[in-house]
Amino acid sequence: MMKTLNLKLASLRLEEEQAQYFIDRAMQVFDLNLVGPQDYLTLYAKYVDLLTTKAEREAEAFLLETHTIDEMKTVCFSLFIREFPCVGLLRLRTVRDLSL
Repeated sequence: MMKTLNLKLASLRLEEEQAQYFIDRAMQVFDLNLVGPQDYLTLYAKYVDLLTTKAEREAEAFLLETHTIDEMKTVCFSLFIREFPCVGLLRLRTVRDLSL
């Protein structure tokens, strides 16, 4: 069916208005689609230690050491603050301010 049609592909110059429109539009779409993946990478960047087993090694090393209850509370609280930074807005003076 297509063989019977006289189809030709015309050459296109990048300076042409229509070509420039499609190039600009493609770049706009590309730029808009970069935001989502970048947000995704930013969101999960804090979990990279889990993928590299660094977090597991640090936890094992910490557990092999002897710590007081206050030191344990401080470590747990600092990890909690790192995970939920908005809690830092409470401006707790010490870990003892928490009722753990």
